[in-house]
Amino acid sequence: MGASPTKQASQDLQQTPKHNQSPSQITDFDLDKYQKEVILWPLMIQKIENVRSNISQGQKENNQQNNEGQSIIIQFDNQQQDQEQQLQQQQQQQQQQQQQQQQQQQQQQQQQQQQQQQLQYQQQQQKSEKSEQEENNDKEEQENQDLAFQTQIQGISPILNSSSQVFNYSQASRIESSMIDKLPQQFKEIYNQLGPYNPPDQQVQFDKQMQIYILEDESFYQGIMEDNKKQGFGYYLTQNEFYEGFFENDERKGWGRVINNQGYLSGYWQDGTMQKEMEVKQKNYSYKGQCKNSAPHGYGVLEKPEFIYKGFFLDGKKSGKGTQELKIINEKYEGEFFEEKYHGEGTYYYSNGKRYKGNFKNNKPDGKGEMHWPQPENKYYKGDFVNAQREGKGYFKNSDNSEYEGDWKNDKQHGIGKFTKDGIIVIGKWKDGNFMEDEYQ
Repeated sequence: MGASPTKQASQDLQQTPKHNQSPSQITDFDLDKYQKEVILWPLMIQKIENVRSNISQGQKENNQQNNEGQSIIIQFDNQQQDQEQQLQQQQQQQQQQQQQQQQQQQQQQQQQQQQQQQLQYQQQQQKSEKSEQEENNDKEEQENQDLAFQTQIQGISPILNSSSQVFNYSQASRIESSMIDKLPQQFKEIYNQLGPYNPPDQQVQFDKQMQIYILEDESFYQGIMEDNKKQGFGYYLTQNEFYEGFFENDERKGWGRVINNQGYLSGYWQDGTMQKEMEVKQKNYSYKGQCKNSAPHGYGVLEKPEFIYKGFFLDGKKSGKGTQELKIINEKYEGEFFEEKYHGEGTYYYSNGKRYKGNFKNNKPDGKGEMHWPQPENKYYKGDFVNAQREGKGYFKNSDNSEYEGDWKNDKQHGIGKFTKDGIIVIGKWKDGNFMEDEYQ
């Protein structure tokens, strides 16, 4: 190998002439070669070293950048894996929550089924327990209805003897509110259907915000009090009824209306009872007309589930002329009544088309009368009746145009009579509807 340029330059310097050499010897020195080999080469070598150093530094930086890039990629991959794991955990938690919700729903459904079964069992028990109670209530209700129309009624109207309801109100002496707001629900429903009470012959200006007084008997009064007595128009609420009407000297006097748990009653009050006119609307009957002592008296209209009666009353009982329609059997009576019964002259229309006109006694044909049969029978009888049967003297025309005139007993020909058919006349004796050829039989 050849010597390096630096070493060669050093050798050349050693070969340079000394100062003590002669000028002739110095003139032989090659300046260009000296400059190239001694001056320029070191500079070039230094540049080359710098370039190498820069290249090495660049490679280090590139390696460092590559390492940083790989580190970032690794971090990104790790983050992505963490996110995927978190997502999987969330999905698992959601599935667990859904399973828990399904289990809770199933438990709730089971509880609801158990509650329904218990409720059905309780309802069945309540039905069995109520059956006897309802029967007793029906009896009591029927007694109250019958009592409403009995004579010699004392005190308040008998229709107010309904089962009591206890209300819990404040025990203060005065209450700043409306009495209407304190009505029991059943009373209030009836009140809302009827509206405020308006007397027939006068208008009332009543302040519903007047003070409510709690009385000693735990009843409630809203209105004017004079000397601790109810006076004028006011509201009066007890355990059994609600009254809106006039008072005088602490007693009901004048027009007023009562609402109880079965309906309402309105009319003119005097001495604690209804007088002149009244209107009653209860669960199983209604009445509108004249009255006396809270009972029908005079002309009026009475309706029950069994019938509708339009006519006159005496002390709560049907008496005088009237018309009664029997709704269940579709029959009708027009005529005279006495003590709630058909009695006197009247006409009865049967559901099968028959018609009786004549005297009645105790709800039955009795006395002189006529019976008409409809087509195709087309029969006719005129004569005596006893207890709804032909008995005594009478004329009968049969559907075959045969005729009988004579004695009757127990609704049959019995005794002496005349029979006529197709121009043939037979006179003789009958027994239990049969002709006796031997009159001595």
